[in-house]
Amino acid sequence: MSKRSHYLAVTGAWIQVFPLVGIAIMSVQMNRAVKDMRFEDPDNTGAVVESISKVAQRLGEASQSAMIWGLLGMLGMAMFLFALIKLRYRRVWAFWFAVVYGAVLLLSFPLGTVVGLMSLSYALFCRREFFEPQRVILVSEGAARVGRPPSRRWSRF
Repeated sequence: MSKRSHYLAVTGAWIQVFPLVGIAIMSVQMNRAVKDMRFEDPDNTGAVVESISKVAQRLGEASQSAMIWGLLGMLGMAMFLFALIKLRYRRVWAFWFAVVYGAVLLLSFPLGTVVGLMSLSYALFCRREFFEPQRVILVSEGAARVGRPPSRRWSRF
């Protein structure tokens, strides 16, 4: 297990918090926008239209900020999945993170559902690899390499 894969997985997992930050910021911005609506004189259509256009503009800005934070979260998920799949990062916390966060992403249709299914299926398919103890393989005199025993699903080949 390399340090690079560890840092990539941990950083990717922490970046998953960004969409929650985006949702919090969006809700605060939406609340402020709605509070700023003024309908003191409903007969003055110009003021009502101006108030509605300001609220619509602020709601658009709020949704843009949530989308940006969500895209950053997807970047974090890509980093995490790259560490799991390509760099073969195997830790128990990573398994549980992939399972729980994958299940949460299933509710986020359409892109989140695809990413959630990928995360869940990979974690569950390779679950034994996450829970196997590491062993030290002696490479040469004085040098050691940390590795995992061969996977059981490939043992018959």
